[in-house]
Amino acid sequence: PEGTFLINGALQLQDGQEVFGAGSKQTFINCDQTSFSGIFFSMGGHTSISALALIGINGTSGTGIKCWDSANQYGFTGYITLNDINLSGFFHGLFVNNIFLLDYQIGLIENNIRGISINPAYSVSEDSGYVTTLTFYKLDIISNEYGIDANPTIVSKNIMFRDCAIELNSVDRQAYLQNCDPLTFDNCYLEESSTIPALLLVSCNTFIQQCYFNGTGGINLGSGSNNLRANEFYGTSTTDSINGTGTSIQDVHIYNSQLGSNTVLNIQKVHLYYTRIGATLYRNLYKNLGLTLTGDNVGVNTTVITEGIAYTKTVSATINANTSTALITDQGASNIWANNFTTAIASISNAYNPGLILTVTPATTASTDFFCVIATNTTASNITLTNAALKVLFFGGTGMAI
Repeated sequence: PEGTFLINGALQLQDGQEVFGAGSKQTFINCDQTSFSGIFFSMGGHTSISALALIGINGTSGTGIKCWDSANQYGFTGYITLNDINLSGFFHGLFVNNIFLLDYQIGLIENNIRGISINPAYSVSEDSGYVTTLTFYKLDIISNEYGIDANPTIVSKNIMFRDCAIELNSVDRQAYLQNCDPLTFDNCYLEESSTIPALLLVSCNTFIQQCYFNGTGGINLGSGSNNLRANEFYGTSTTDSINGTGTSIQDVHIYNSQLGSNTVLNIQKVHLYYTRIGATLYRNLYKNLGLTLTGDNVGVNTTVITEGIAYTKTVSATINANTSTALITDQGASNIWANNFTTAIASISNAYNPGLILTVTPATTASTDFFCVIATNTTASNITLTNAALKVLFFGGTGMAI
């Protein structure tokens, strides 16, 4: 019922058992850590805790809730529900071990050393080393030393944070997540110091959509291989950025987003679609650092293509003898000239005309978002193009021995 209650030891929920209170603002369970530093509530399969607050008192050495503990021989288990649960004042607010199907809806996780720990182990035969299908919905994860800490032994599947606020978790990162595939942040709000990454991702396949980053250190892609897909990612400051170091395979696709100007995408594969980095809009930019050209003029392979955009258009035109005609005039593209492309090549794939020279130039408007293609007829006869496939390739990089 309503009121404040005191416990100083372990409570174990076996299969099918439930604990519920009158609400997280009405029922308070004080967990005394004076002489007990273990797990106050451990949960087996088909169990639930709802409508109460667990408050660690006299230190931060214990665990508020652990979703099964191998020492209790529950075995790999699941179908665990937490609803309207507040957790504060523990070393681990919530510790997730080897389980599947955890549904945690509505709650406040604050003032813990680690707010949410997802660290399944592989230590005894009952342990699997991974979790699957965890949903965290409408949680405030606030003012912990580490908001989210996930490092499963084996790649864990289908972890989602939806409609959550992750704020002011203040040691060296708000959330550290490793070996999660897929990992989803949907409609979440993240706020913290500009010097602290909001998300540190290592070996994750991450989807971010409709998330708002406010004054954080952005997203840091760690040393492991990462795939990152972001749609409607909005960063309010220069530091709400994405930092990719390129030390491993990093594959980043960002759509309809605003990234801080501190963004560094020195990584193998990048696709930016209608995305701003600082004040610069990238309408459709591809980068692939894995492309190289061989055979420069000193016999050493020093050329690396860092950016490339392919453009195609069907054209019909007549180019009179010994004259030039614009096949494309002031065509919008993807900040082609603004991004220092040093070479552009145009070709007609289905019309062989050795006397026809194609030249790509910046647009006559002097805008960095447009380009032109000029056809020059060097012969004494007119050249007619009918529904010809015009292809334009823009690329740039270092060396550029072509």
